Amino acid sequence: WYKRGVDMESAAARAGWLTAQVYLANAYLQSKGVPLDYGEAMHWMRKAAENGYRQAQVNLGSMYRDGQGTPQNYGEAMYWYRKASDQGSAVAEWMIGRLYFQGRGVIRDFTEAATWFRTAAEAGVPVAQWDLGMMSYHGYGVSKDLAAARAWLQKAAARGYAPAKEM
Repeated sequence: WYKRGVDMESAAARAGWLTAQVYLANAYLQSKGVPLDYGEAMHWMRKAAENGYRQAQVNLGSMYRDGQGTPQNYGEAMYWYRKASDQGSAVAEWMIGRLYFQGRGVIRDFTEAATWFRTAAEAGVPVAQWDLGMMSYHGYGVSKDLAAARAWLQKAAARGYAPAKEM
């Protein structure tokens, strides 16, 4: 089944269809219908990202962050996350916050991380709501505020984020 889908998407990807390029990249990343091939995944994800496909920009940033199909490069990850953020990707905003929180490719900055987490949390990203809640609980980058922490953690739980549901 996947093989037929890959064959069809491959032709569409070569014709320049961005969603087909992302589909094909993901097929190579997940070994669905084709052998696992990070190089091919990187090739197709980059094509879609360079042509402005927001989800491809997030995915490409993650490939650079994780070193999939390329040497790990947090600067490139940040570049692609910012491109996606500029197009309104709340997930990319959360990813930028994670890079600041962890000090990956940037100087560790809890205040900057909290700013990005808040933007993503307000857009409804459950893991960003969790991160902002935990930062509020501990006072990392924001004032320690147990009421705010509880509110963000409850929002994350309401959106189905498992760690928040277990609290």
